[in-house]
Amino acid sequence: MPLTIEELLARWDTDEGKELLQMVVAALLADETCTDILSGFPGVSESKSGLDLRHADLSGVTLRGAN
Repeated sequence: MPLTIEELLARWDTDEGKELLQMVVAALLADETCTDILSGFPGVSESKSGLDLRHADLSGVTLRGAN
């Protein structure tokens, strides 16, 4: 069963979610693959790419130069 919007939001409010998001942003800026970082994170298996940032708060994050 797919995660609800509330569950997608809540996963980023956990300590794990906050840490993983920082790691993903760093990997994107370093032009490194980041699908392994999110492996096993709730809801990621719903995404074919393995890069599931749905409802992650990226406000204030500069991804200029990220691929």
